Amino acid sequence: MKKHAFLIMAHGQPELLKQLIAYLDDERNDIYLHIDRKSAELRPEDFRSLTRNAGLFLTERIPVVWGGYSQIRCELLLLKNAVKKGYSYYHLISGADVPLVSQNEFHTFFERIDGKEIVGFSRPEISADEFDRFNVYHFFQDKIGRDSSVLSRIEHASIRLQHLLRIGRAKRYCKKYGVSVFQKGTNWFDITDDLAEYVLAKEEEIRKMYRWTLCCDEVFLQLLVANSPFRDRLFYKGFGSYLSSLRYVDWKRGSPYVFREQDYEELVTSGCFFARKFDLSVDAGIVEKLYRRLSDSQSDIAVIRWNEMKKSIILRTS
Repeated sequence: MKKHAFLIMAHGQPELLKQLIAYLDDERNDIYLHIDRKSAELRPEDFRSLTRNAGLFLTERIPVVWGGYSQIRCELLLLKNAVKKGYSYYHLISGADVPLVSQNEFHTFFERIDGKEIVGFSRPEISADEFDRFNVYHFFQDKIGRDSSVLSRIEHASIRLQHLLRIGRAKRYCKKYGVSVFQKGTNWFDITDDLAEYVLAKEEEIRKMYRWTLCCDEVFLQLLVANSPFRDRLFYKGFGSYLSSLRYVDWKRGSPYVFREQDYEELVTSGCFFARKFDLSVDAGIVEKLYRRLSDSQSDIAVIRWNEMKKSIILRTS
Protein backbone atom coordinates (compact mmCIF):
# COMPACT_ATOMS: atom_id res chain seq x y z
CA MET A 1 0.00 0.00 0.00
CA LYS A 2 1.31 3.46 -0.91
CA LYS A 3 2.15 5.92 1.82
CA HIS A 4 0.61 9.34 2.40
CA ALA A 5 2.46 12.61 1.84
CA PHE A 6 1.86 15.53 4.21
CA LEU A 7 2.75 18.87 2.66
CA ILE A 8 3.36 21.53 5.31
CA MET A 9 3.52 25.27 4.68
CA ALA A 10 5.22 26.82 7.72
CA HIS A 11 6.31 30.34 8.60
CA GLY A 12 6.47 30.53 12.41
CA GLN A 13 5.79 28.92 15.80
CA PRO A 14 8.59 26.31 15.85
CA GLU A 15 7.34 24.45 18.92
CA LEU A 16 3.86 24.04 17.46
CA LEU A 17 5.39 22.77 14.21
CA LYS A 18 7.53 20.25 16.11
CA GLN A 19 4.44 18.88 17.83
CA LEU A 20 2.73 18.48 14.47
CA ILE A 21 5.73 16.66 13.01
CA ALA A 22 5.82 14.34 16.04
CA TYR A 23 2.17 13.48 15.40
CA LEU A 24 2.88 12.76 11.72
CA ASP A 25 5.93 10.59 12.51
CA ASP A 26 4.27 7.37 11.41
CA GLU A 27 5.62 4.73 9.03
CA ARG A 28 2.56 5.26 6.81
CA ASN A 29 3.55 8.87 6.15
CA ASP A 30 6.23 11.03 4.61
CA ILE A 31 6.48 14.74 5.40
CA TYR A 32 7.41 17.53 2.99
CA LEU A 33 8.15 20.79 4.76
CA HIS A 34 8.38 24.24 3.24
CA ILE A 35 9.76 26.93 5.54
CA ASP A 36 9.02 30.46 4.39
CA ARG A 37 12.28 32.09 3.36
CA LYS A 38 11.25 35.21 5.27
CA SER A 39 10.94 33.31 8.55
CA ALA A 40 13.61 34.04 11.15
CA GLU A 41 11.94 31.75 13.73
CA LEU A 42 12.21 28.51 11.79
CA ARG A 43 15.67 27.10 11.13
CA PRO A 44 15.85 24.06 8.81
CA GLU A 45 18.55 22.42 10.94
CA ASP A 46 16.12 22.25 13.88
CA PHE A 47 13.78 19.95 11.95
CA ARG A 48 15.93 17.61 9.88
CA SER A 49 16.36 14.93 12.57
CA LEU A 50 12.96 14.97 14.22
CA THR A 51 11.40 11.83 12.72
CA ARG A 52 12.08 8.13 13.27
CA ASN A 53 9.39 6.49 11.14
CA ALA A 54 8.29 8.99 8.53
CA GLY A 55 10.56 10.46 5.90
CA LEU A 56 11.09 14.19 6.37
CA PHE A 57 12.06 16.24 3.32
CA LEU A 58 12.73 19.98 3.35
CA THR A 59 12.03 21.75 0.08
CA GLU A 60 13.68 24.74 -1.50
CA ARG A 61 12.69 27.87 0.44
CA ILE A 62 10.85 30.69 -1.29
CA PRO A 63 9.32 33.86 0.20
CA VAL A 64 5.57 33.38 0.60
CA VAL A 65 3.39 36.50 0.73
CA TRP A 66 -0.24 36.58 1.81
CA GLY A 67 -2.62 36.79 -1.16
CA GLY A 68 0.14 36.55 -3.77
CA TYR A 69 0.94 34.01 -6.46
CA SER A 70 3.79 32.85 -4.19
CA GLN A 71 1.22 30.90 -2.16
CA ILE A 72 0.22 28.88 -5.23
CA ARG A 73 3.88 28.52 -6.21
CA CYS A 74 4.63 27.08 -2.77
CA GLU A 75 1.84 24.51 -3.05
CA LEU A 76 3.09 23.44 -6.48
CA LEU A 77 6.65 23.22 -5.15
CA LEU A 78 5.55 20.87 -2.38
CA LEU A 79 3.51 18.76 -4.81
CA LYS A 80 6.40 18.53 -7.29
CA ASN A 81 8.76 17.29 -4.59
CA ALA A 82 6.32 14.67 -3.33
CA VAL A 83 4.94 13.38 -6.65
CA LYS A 84 8.40 12.09 -7.59
CA LYS A 85 7.91 9.25 -5.09
CA GLY A 86 4.19 8.70 -5.69
CA TYR A 87 1.71 8.53 -2.81
CA SER A 88 -1.82 7.39 -2.17
CA TYR A 89 -2.81 10.88 -0.98
CA TYR A 90 -1.28 14.33 -0.67
CA HIS A 91 -2.46 16.38 2.32
CA LEU A 92 -1.77 20.13 2.39
CA ILE A 93 -1.72 21.54 5.92
CA SER A 94 -0.41 24.56 7.75
CA GLY A 95 2.43 24.50 10.26
CA ALA A 96 -0.09 26.00 12.71
CA ASP A 97 -2.55 23.08 12.37
CA VAL A 98 -3.40 20.75 15.25
CA PRO A 99 -4.84 17.25 14.59
CA LEU A 100 -8.25 16.25 15.93
CA VAL A 101 -8.09 12.50 15.19
CA SER A 102 -5.49 9.79 15.66
CA GLN A 103 -3.31 8.51 12.84
CA ASN A 104 -5.19 5.20 12.89
CA GLU A 105 -8.53 6.97 12.45
CA PHE A 106 -7.06 9.15 9.73
CA HIS A 107 -5.66 6.29 7.65
CA THR A 108 -8.75 4.11 8.12
CA PHE A 109 -10.90 6.92 6.75
CA PHE A 110 -8.82 7.31 3.58
CA GLU A 111 -8.81 3.57 2.99
CA ARG A 112 -12.61 3.66 3.07
CA ILE A 113 -13.27 6.63 0.78
CA ASP A 114 -11.61 4.79 -2.11
CA GLY A 115 -9.87 7.53 -4.07
CA LYS A 116 -12.27 10.42 -3.46
CA GLU A 117 -10.89 13.96 -3.60
CA ILE A 118 -11.24 16.31 -0.64
CA VAL A 119 -11.36 19.85 -2.02
CA GLY A 120 -13.52 22.44 -0.27
CA PHE A 121 -15.96 24.75 -2.08
CA SER A 122 -17.45 27.84 -0.42
CA ARG A 123 -20.75 28.38 -2.22
CA PRO A 124 -22.48 27.73 -5.59
CA GLU A 125 -21.70 31.24 -6.88
CA ILE A 126 -18.88 33.62 -6.03
CA SER A 127 -19.36 37.31 -5.20
CA ALA A 128 -18.30 40.20 -7.43
CA ASP A 129 -15.42 41.01 -5.06
CA GLU A 130 -14.21 37.41 -5.18
CA PHE A 131 -14.42 37.43 -8.97
CA ASP A 132 -12.27 40.57 -9.00
CA ARG A 133 -9.46 38.61 -7.36
CA PHE A 134 -9.01 36.95 -10.74
CA ASN A 135 -10.58 39.31 -13.24
CA VAL A 136 -8.38 42.38 -12.71
CA TYR A 137 -4.60 42.55 -12.57
CA HIS A 138 -3.04 42.69 -9.09
CA PHE A 139 0.47 43.62 -10.13
CA PHE A 140 2.02 44.14 -6.69
CA GLN A 141 0.28 41.63 -4.40
CA ASP A 142 3.42 39.51 -3.96
CA LYS A 143 5.18 42.60 -2.62
CA ILE A 144 2.30 44.10 -0.63
CA GLY A 145 0.87 41.16 1.32
CA ARG A 146 -1.34 42.59 4.08
CA ASP A 147 0.61 45.86 4.38
CA SER A 148 -0.76 49.33 3.82
CA SER A 149 1.91 51.24 1.94
CA VAL A 150 2.50 53.53 -1.00
CA LEU A 151 2.62 50.45 -3.20
CA SER A 152 -0.72 49.35 -1.80
CA ARG A 153 -2.28 52.69 -2.76
CA ILE A 154 -0.81 52.37 -6.26
CA GLU A 155 -2.34 48.90 -6.51
CA HIS A 156 -5.78 50.21 -5.51
CA ALA A 157 -5.50 53.04 -8.03
CA SER A 158 -4.56 50.52 -10.72
CA ILE A 159 -7.62 48.42 -9.92
CA ARG A 160 -9.94 51.46 -10.05
CA LEU A 161 -8.46 52.41 -13.43
CA GLN A 162 -9.01 48.88 -14.75
CA HIS A 163 -12.65 49.08 -13.67
CA LEU A 164 -13.07 52.43 -15.45
CA LEU A 165 -11.49 51.03 -18.61
CA ARG A 166 -13.51 47.80 -18.24
CA ILE A 167 -10.40 45.68 -18.35
CA GLY A 168 -11.20 42.07 -17.53
CA ARG A 169 -8.85 39.13 -17.90
CA ALA A 170 -11.27 36.35 -16.94
CA LYS A 171 -13.10 36.06 -20.27
CA ARG A 172 -9.89 35.59 -22.26
CA TYR A 173 -8.32 33.04 -19.91
CA CYS A 174 -11.52 31.11 -19.29
CA LYS A 175 -12.08 30.75 -23.03
CA LYS A 176 -8.45 29.78 -23.66
CA TYR A 177 -8.38 27.11 -20.94
CA GLY A 178 -11.96 25.85 -21.11
CA VAL A 179 -13.20 27.26 -17.81
CA SER A 180 -16.99 27.40 -17.67
CA VAL A 181 -17.51 27.13 -13.90
CA PHE A 182 -15.88 29.63 -11.55
CA GLN A 183 -15.51 28.56 -7.90
CA LYS A 184 -13.50 29.22 -4.74
CA GLY A 185 -12.94 27.50 -1.42
CA THR A 186 -10.25 26.64 1.08
CA ASN A 187 -6.67 26.15 -0.11
CA TRP A 188 -6.09 23.10 2.14
CA PHE A 189 -6.72 19.77 0.42
CA ASP A 190 -6.40 15.98 0.41
CA ILE A 191 -5.95 14.76 -3.14
CA THR A 192 -5.02 11.52 -4.87
CA ASP A 193 -1.96 10.88 -6.99
CA ASP A 194 -4.13 11.16 -10.12
CA LEU A 195 -5.26 14.68 -9.26
CA ALA A 196 -1.78 15.72 -8.10
CA GLU A 197 -0.34 14.66 -11.47
CA TYR A 198 -3.17 16.46 -13.27
CA VAL A 199 -2.46 19.69 -11.36
CA LEU A 200 1.26 19.58 -12.11
CA ALA A 201 0.58 18.92 -15.80
CA LYS A 202 -1.26 22.26 -15.76
CA GLU A 203 1.55 24.17 -14.06
CA GLU A 204 2.27 26.55 -16.93
CA GLU A 205 -1.44 27.20 -17.40
CA ILE A 206 -1.74 27.91 -13.68
CA ARG A 207 1.17 30.36 -13.80
CA LYS A 208 -0.31 32.28 -16.73
CA MET A 209 -3.79 32.42 -15.20
CA TYR A 210 -2.87 33.36 -11.65
CA ARG A 211 0.44 35.23 -11.76
CA TRP A 212 -1.22 38.64 -11.25
CA THR A 213 -4.13 37.69 -8.98
CA LEU A 214 -5.22 38.10 -5.35
CA CYS A 215 -5.82 35.17 -2.95
CA CYS A 216 -6.24 32.72 -5.82
CA ASP A 217 -4.70 29.92 -3.79
CA GLU A 218 -8.40 29.58 -2.86
CA VAL A 219 -9.41 29.43 -6.52
CA PHE A 220 -6.96 27.59 -8.76
CA LEU A 221 -7.59 24.02 -7.51
CA GLN A 222 -11.36 24.56 -7.32
CA LEU A 223 -11.39 25.70 -10.97
CA LEU A 224 -9.32 22.73 -12.09
CA VAL A 225 -11.60 20.27 -10.28
CA ALA A 226 -14.94 21.93 -11.18
CA ASN A 227 -14.01 22.02 -14.86
CA SER A 228 -12.69 18.46 -15.14
CA PRO A 229 -13.89 14.88 -14.56
CA PHE A 230 -12.40 15.11 -11.05
CA ARG A 231 -15.58 16.94 -9.96
CA ASP A 232 -17.30 13.54 -9.98
CA ARG A 233 -14.72 12.20 -7.52
CA LEU A 234 -15.32 14.79 -4.81
CA PHE A 235 -15.89 13.28 -1.37
CA TYR A 236 -18.26 16.10 -0.41
CA LYS A 237 -20.25 17.73 -3.22
CA GLY A 238 -21.91 20.41 -1.11
CA PHE A 239 -20.83 23.95 -0.29
CA GLY A 240 -19.70 25.87 2.76
CA SER A 241 -19.47 23.02 5.24
CA TYR A 242 -16.33 22.33 7.26
CA LEU A 243 -16.81 18.73 6.14
CA SER A 244 -16.01 19.68 2.54
CA SER A 245 -12.35 20.06 3.53
CA LEU A 246 -12.29 18.30 6.94
CA ARG A 247 -10.49 21.39 8.31
CA TYR A 248 -12.03 23.37 11.15
CA VAL A 249 -11.22 27.07 10.71
CA ASP A 250 -13.29 29.86 12.26
CA TRP A 251 -13.47 32.96 10.04
CA LYS A 252 -16.43 34.43 11.92
CA ARG A 253 -14.52 35.35 15.08
CA GLY A 254 -11.16 36.22 13.49
CA SER A 255 -8.95 36.16 10.40
CA PRO A 256 -8.87 33.33 11.30
CA TYR A 257 -9.78 33.03 14.99
CA VAL A 258 -7.13 31.61 17.36
CA PHE A 259 -8.66 28.72 19.32
CA ARG A 260 -8.58 28.65 23.12
CA GLU A 261 -9.30 26.11 25.85
CA GLN A 262 -12.98 27.07 26.00
CA ASP A 263 -13.30 25.89 22.39
CA TYR A 264 -12.26 22.30 23.22
CA GLU A 265 -15.69 20.64 22.89
CA GLU A 266 -16.42 22.56 19.72
CA LEU A 267 -13.19 21.29 18.19
CA VAL A 268 -13.43 17.62 19.16
CA THR A 269 -17.06 17.36 18.00
CA SER A 270 -16.46 19.18 14.69
CA GLY A 271 -16.06 16.01 12.63
CA CYS A 272 -12.87 17.43 11.11
CA PHE A 273 -9.34 16.02 10.99
CA PHE A 274 -7.34 19.21 11.52
CA ALA A 275 -8.05 22.63 12.98
CA ARG A 276 -6.36 25.97 12.79
CA LYS A 277 -5.40 28.52 13.95
CA PHE A 278 -3.48 28.00 17.18
CA ASP A 279 -0.90 30.17 18.89
CA LEU A 280 1.08 28.97 21.90
CA SER A 281 1.59 32.56 23.06
CA VAL A 282 -2.20 33.05 23.16
CA ASP A 283 -3.29 29.71 24.66
CA ALA A 284 -0.91 26.77 24.92
CA GLY A 285 -3.41 24.84 27.05
CA ILE A 286 -5.75 24.00 24.18
CA VAL A 287 -2.89 22.52 22.16
CA GLU A 288 -1.69 20.33 25.07
CA LYS A 289 -5.28 19.25 25.77
CA LEU A 290 -5.91 18.18 22.17
CA TYR A 291 -2.68 16.20 21.91
CA ARG A 292 -3.29 14.64 25.34
CA ARG A 293 -6.71 13.49 24.15
CA LEU A 294 -5.13 11.64 21.24
CA SER A 295 -2.55 10.06 23.55
CA ASP A 296 -5.08 9.04 26.20
CA SER A 297 -7.65 7.53 23.84
CA GLN A 298 -5.46 5.98 21.15
CA SER A 299 -2.29 3.94 20.79
CA ASP A 300 -0.63 6.73 18.80
CA ILE A 301 2.68 8.07 20.09
CA ALA A 302 2.49 11.76 19.09
CA VAL A 303 2.48 13.11 22.65
CA ILE A 304 5.08 10.60 23.86
CA ARG A 305 7.37 11.59 20.99
CA TRP A 306 6.75 15.28 21.71
CA ASN A 307 7.71 14.82 25.37
CA GLU A 308 10.88 13.03 24.30
CA MET A 309 11.69 15.85 21.89
CA LYS A 310 11.17 18.47 24.61
CA LYS A 311 13.60 16.62 26.90
CA SER A 312 16.12 16.48 24.07
CA ILE A 313 15.74 20.23 23.41
CA ILE A 314 16.26 20.98 27.12
CA LEU A 315 19.38 18.82 27.25
CA ARG A 316 20.86 20.48 24.14
CA THR A 317 20.27 23.98 25.46
CA SER A 318 21.26 23.42 29.13
